[in-house]
Amino acid sequence: MNIMGVYGHYKWLYNAWKKASDAQPPVKKGQKKPPVLVEPHYDGNEDDDKWQAFYTLGVNKQEIDFWLGQS
Repeated sequence: MNIMGVYGHYKWLYNAWKKASDAQPPVKKGQKKPPVLVEPHYDGNEDDDKWQAFYTLGVNKQEIDFWLGQS
């Protein structure tokens, strides 16, 4: 299951970067684009276990059940 977490992490980073990049104004030919700031910034670990609910509900729960051979 860890591979799905790694994939989700990088997918989120790319989507956030792409959204921020598309929102920047175009630069003149020959100029370098400035760095893209992604919002929201990661602000550290959560202090409780509520973050795990994302993985145990809805479609994510169905995927876990599939990989574990449960119906």
